[in-house]
Amino acid sequence: MIVHRDGTVLGRFQMGEVAHSDPPAYGLTLDCLQRALGLPTAPPQASTGARFTSLWLEKVQLAAQLLPAGKLTWKVIVALHPAVDIGDEAAAGMASDLAATVAMERACDWERLRWLVVEGRWHEPYVTPVDAAWLDAGSFSRLVMADVTPIHIQLAELRRTAGAAIARRCRTVAHRLGYRAGRAAA
Repeated sequence: MIVHRDGTVLGRFQMGEVAHSDPPAYGLTLDCLQRALGLPTAPPQASTGARFTSLWLEKVQLAAQLLPAGKLTWKVIVALHPAVDIGDEAAAGMASDLAATVAMERACDWERLRWLVVEGRWHEPYVTPVDAAWLDAGSFSRLVMADVTPIHIQLAELRRTAGAAIARRCRTVAHRLGYRAGRAAA
């Protein structure tokens, strides 16, 4: 792959006997080449809501494993949502209504989340504040989402560890937010 300073992207790869010369539209390697030249990257492919939902399900899964049977209540589950960690007005309503994630997603897009990392107010594994400052919203989103377990897999695992009732409730919230069959709604 070659990226010119004017933004032109050339690419070539081979699969078996077939050579392809269509340049990629986005990807981590392309993002790094474009950022190294000070060029913008493609927009995010997923919403911050996908990240927040995934983090929430990870926390619920951990709580299901650590808490004694019957202690994982819906109130505890709601309090585990990452919106509580951001600590702004969008998060304030989260304690009473998980469906408010949609409002949080609108209030905290990838650019805002990136700046929260830069300022040290939000932690993303594998992304330092210096890295976040160098990236743009599109490249930051792809780096953050690169190792995220798909939501449908997290929900299946939650059913196994927390039980059908909790998993069903979490699935209902995730579906209301547009996440079905492992993909975020467009």
